[in-house]
Amino acid sequence: PKARYSSDSEYGGMPKIGRRGITPMIRPSFDAPVADEPPTSDRLTDYDRLHIIHYVILLDAERENVPWDEVAREALQIDPKSEPARARRAYETHLARAKWMANSGWRQMLRAGLSEGQV
Repeated sequence: PKARYSSDSEYGGMPKIGRRGITPMIRPSFDAPVADEPPTSDRLTDYDRLHIIHYVILLDAERENVPWDEVAREALQIDPKSEPARARRAYETHLARAKWMANSGWRQMLRAGLSEGQV
């Protein structure tokens, strides 16, 4: 079967044999490197799968009113004192992506998991 990898597969994943050929199996990881900005696709990406833990932390921190700079430092591993613009941008864009995942992306993740027998 032909290998099928998404365009952002450089974010990790082990090949998995599925019913439709080889597909990447992305495992969420807190230690995965965080990009300055997450993808802006209207589709679930490998980056989203890899960073779901970060998205949950961001949503929880917002709900708990944790200051953005603390979240950037602890969850995104970007020092807001040495890189304030980068830290703020990463925080805002990842939080926006987390909200998209909470409202739309989870459906795609569930459908993908069901079709591959992962859920």
